[in-house]
Amino acid sequence: MLLKRKKKIKRKNFLMKIFLLRMTFILMWLTRKNLKVIR
Repeated sequence: MLLKRKKKIKRKNFLMKIFLLRMTFILMWLTRKNLKVIR
């Protein structure tokens, strides 16, 4: 049971990291687009 729980937590953290990376990437892309529009 302990091993299973640990694996689940690791998987959750992994998904969270991917989600955060994707969000930051989208934000950067949007800011770049906005800067181009302003110019």
